[in-house]
Formats: sequence, structure tokens, C-alpha cells
Amino acid sequence: MTDPINILVVDDNEDLARNLQDILIEFGYGASVALSGAEALALSETTPFDLALLDYKLPDMDGLTLRDRLAEIAEAAYILITGVVPADWSDDALRDGRILALEPKPLNMDRLLKRIEGVTARRRRASGPDNGRAS
Repeated sequence: MTDPINILVVDDNEDLARNLQDILIEFGYGASVALSGAEALALSETTPFDLALLDYKLPDMDGLTLRDRLAEIAEAAYILITGVVPADWSDDALRDGRILALEPKPLNMDRLLKRIEGVTARRRRASGPDNGRAS
């Protein structure tokens, strides 16, 4: 049995972030919450994560900037969650693989959980018994 996927939820709406954390824990995931980019960066130094759900509009930086800074700390998958897609935002982040997906608010939990399960399945395959070790 593999360890649960650890998910970092970053959203300045504390109610949304805590509700999402509760749902993720209910589905068997580990989940931590940060309410700002700075808090997420500090938390990521001590709490490993496999996936981050990043709000685009945070009080101290945007979600793409946070993703780039987090990627210097942890190799993880990133999903951008947002109620507002800025006019100058393009899908370059999706094309170059920096962001796995863009999930609009209000969140469709069924779709989000399916995306998370996809990350879980890839992680299990990557950490399985035939993950590149010589026999």
C-alpha cells in the first residue's frame, strides 16, 4: 500500500480552503492549507506535497508565480483554481506543463476529484516495483 497523496491547498478564502481540506481528507488524501503565497512557501519547506491546488488570485502573488516558486522546492503537480481568469492569461502554462489543469470556481468537486485521482494513479505507477530499478 502506498502513502496517501499529500495536497497543498492555497486559497485566501479560508472557508473554501478548509472545506476543500475536509473533503480531501474524507477521500483519503493528506491535505494542508495555506492562505497566501508566502504561507504556502513557508509550509512547503516543512510539509512535503505531491499536488498543489493554487488559487490564481492571492493577496501577495498570483498562482502562476507561486507555482514557479514552489517548483523550486518540490517536484509536484499543480492545478490552478480560480474564479477569475485574467485577460492576459494564456494557456501557455498548460501547454508547457507548469499547470496540470485549470479548474473554475465554483469548483466541480467530481471533476476535481477525478483529476486528483489521475495524479494519484500516475504517482502509484511511478513508485511501483518496476520504477526503473535494476533487477
